[in-house]
Amino acid sequence: MKIQIRDVQALRAITPAALAAYVRGEGWERLEPYGQHADVYAHPHQSELIIPRTQAIADYASVVAELIATLTEATERDALT
Repeated sequence: MKIQIRDVQALRAITPAALAAYVRGEGWERLEPYGQHADVYAHPHQSELIIPRTQAIADYASVVAELIATLTEATERDALT
């Protein structure tokens, strides 16, 4: 079953530090900064990810939703996990 998290408050509650910690735990490594507000992460067997370093971007919730969608496919887990 595919679950999508659409609650903006729930998405904004996921901090940049939590996102970075999760992807590092799943094998991604930080490569370089991406502009002033994000970092690029790479994984040997997955596509690169751009993880925000701040929640002070206008589309933060939609960026987190997209990251969750990408991670659900990459890790073969559901969005709530």
